[in-house]
Amino acid sequence: MFWTLGAARDSKRERGFFLILLLLVSLLLVYCLLSDYRYIRSAPFFKENELMPVTAANWNIEHLPAGVAAEKIDKNNDFKKRITVINGQARTQVVNWKSDERIIEVAASQPVSLRVRTFNFPGWKAYVDNMQTGIETEKGSGAMLIDILEGEHRLVLKFEDTPIRFYSKLISLGSLCVIAFISLFSGGFLNKKRNTT
Repeated sequence: MFWTLGAARDSKRERGFFLILLLLVSLLLVYCLLSDYRYIRSAPFFKENELMPVTAANWNIEHLPAGVAAEKIDKNNDFKKRITVINGQARTQVVNWKSDERIIEVAASQPVSLRVRTFNFPGWKAYVDNMQTGIETEKGSGAMLIDILEGEHRLVLKFEDTPIRFYSKLISLGSLCVIAFISLFSGGFLNKKRNTT
């Protein structure tokens, strides 16, 4: 009789421990999802290449966007600058250059096109004076091309979740909760079965 009471207490402790653990993990994941946590924010800041098309010793072509020619990137010295004015005349100043956000101030005397030294992967959005604008992709380099009107403007580039990434996070969170739920209650069911035999 005492053995069964001790086993019941241990089973309750195990359930309580797993329930608390499940609750903490769930809260952490919900916090990450609601705060629009992006894995790229935790990436280190690369000073040498600034996450852009410049060939490194361990260059791997399979990670480039489709249609990018590595040879063109290597031979063109314009790709070493973060921002290049390719049509028109303008003065640019980089205010902030993070892995998931770039802020550039532009003073243009006429409409200009800018090349931003960043691959145009899905998820990048451009805002000129807080109004979303289109991003073109330069053939051969995969760099972003953005048209700016005459005047002084603030260009903000943000890496945001695409619908696929957002729903993938939801599916991952749901799967983790289901696995934790199954492991929590299947362990309790097995312990009851052992105690009765």
